[in-house]
Amino acid sequence: MLGIASVPGQAAPKAKPAAPPAFARCVACHATTSGAAHGVGPNLFGVAGKKAGTRPGYAYSPALQKSGRVWTRAEMIAYIADPAKTVPGTKMINPSVASAADRMAIAQYLEKLK
Repeated sequence: MLGIASVPGQAAPKAKPAAPPAFARCVACHATTSGAAHGVGPNLFGVAGKKAGTRPGYAYSPALQKSGRVWTRAEMIAYIADPAKTVPGTKMINPSVASAADRMAIAQYLEKLK
């Protein structure tokens, strides 16, 4: 049988959750794998629940660094809906995600990346 071999006493590696179709527009700029390099945008692995603009190794805009935001589901949804309105001066150039269902799916996906 093919599969991931387990080591006695160690948990099997967790499978990465599947990204929703709406996230396809995000992958051009953002990685979502633990330890992956930042791209045009920061790596989003483990971002949920963290303070915005604080991940090491990425050059965030001063506006995001000073925003004081924590990436809760509500904050992620608001930012995905309209980054420039949510954090004036952000360098994220993403066109808004118009669909509320798509914004929710993206936020829920980011919450699962741990």
